[in-house]
Amino acid sequence: LVQHASHELKTPPASIIGHLEVTLSRPRENAEYREKMQALYTDALHIKSILEGLLLLSGLAGSHNTPFSSLRIDELLWDLLEKTSINNPHAIIQLNLHDVEHKPELLEIHANRDLLMIAMGNLIDNALKFSNNQPVDISLNDRAGQLCIAIADKGIGIEEHELTDIFNLFYRSAKNASIPGHGIGLHLSKQIFDLHRINMDVDSFAGKGTTIHLLFPEISSPPKN
Repeated sequence: LVQHASHELKTPPASIIGHLEVTLSRPRENAEYREKMQALYTDALHIKSILEGLLLLSGLAGSHNTPFSSLRIDELLWDLLEKTSINNPHAIIQLNLHDVEHKPELLEIHANRDLLMIAMGNLIDNALKFSNNQPVDISLNDRAGQLCIAIADKGIGIEEHELTDIFNLFYRSAKNASIPGHGIGLHLSKQIFDLHRINMDVDSFAGKGTTIHLLFPEISSPPKN
């Protein structure tokens, strides 16, 4: 873990130093300074995101007292979509509640709201990012008395041989090298879902899109803190 983290944290500072060296090498117009500052800002956000992800993973690994409470998953999703629309105004996300709108017992879950927001937010952000902001469909379904959430995109998809690797910490597909990321989000989401005993399955076809299914535990057996 330390070796991988060191590698991921080494690249952005090197980029920052490079930008600063070039910028300071001679006087520049304001537009050029602004362009370089934007690049530095992006690198700083990258470092911040990596550190926050690693700190959260460290907290999950070392804590056995994560607080859970009862909450409505549909309300959590609406809040998450509102947050996503602010950060990404071009996002198109369709939420389908038809199968569960008259089944409030399925919508009431036992969870840590903040952690679940992070985990599901990562999945939605990935769906938008890897489909170039094409519409993302989220549906809530009743699967034999258990809540199942499906998040589907129409993006680049995942190669079959990579499906077993995508949840590994810092894993990044070579074909996605040009897409911003650091390989922490899916691993972090998996740890959070495991903590909640939410089963996650992935169906994907290269060039056609990806669907992630989240099967929640039965209502009678909430996660143990």
